[in-house]
Amino acid sequence: MSQTSDAAFLRTFLIILAGLGVIAAVALIAAIWVIDESGLKDHNPLFAEAVVNERIAPVGKVRMQGEAEIAAPTQATTETRSTGPRPGKNIVASACASCHQTGVMDAPKIGDKAAWESRMDDGLDAMVTAALKGKGGMPPKGACMDCSDDEIRNAVITMLKDSGLRVGSE
Repeated sequence: MSQTSDAAFLRTFLIILAGLGVIAAVALIAAIWVIDESGLKDHNPLFAEAVVNERIAPVGKVRMQGEAEIAAPTQATTETRSTGPRPGKNIVASACASCHQTGVMDAPKIGDKAAWESRMDDGLDAMVTAALKGKGGMPPKGACMDCSDDEIRNAVITMLKDSGLRVGSE
């Protein structure tokens, strides 16, 4: 009688164990599917760190009694840029070159005319839109969050020209 109850227990235990294995496999497949759908595989950790640092930056400073008063910023001191977009070469040097000089994550290299031509099939506006929204491993605006849309456009045009393509009204 003891052997029959042991066999029944073992059979029940194995059925429960197999059921838990199936549930774990389904959960793993669902997790992989959710990650692929949300695009987390293309997530850029440097971009995320910059966003987090910006969000947790202090918004003010406590002044203790006896410390000198901090002058309120004037219009002249708060304006850090000149009016109008920065030249494309400046944006390329500060934001784009880190990936487009070396071809990181399949980024087209500056100077590789064939790589850029294949991306120009839909035209300049489509390429600029892709740069603004991000594409593949490139975050939106190439992580140049203080760049205007015109500055990103200038950067794309600069990289295309530096790669030997004719752009615009040349």
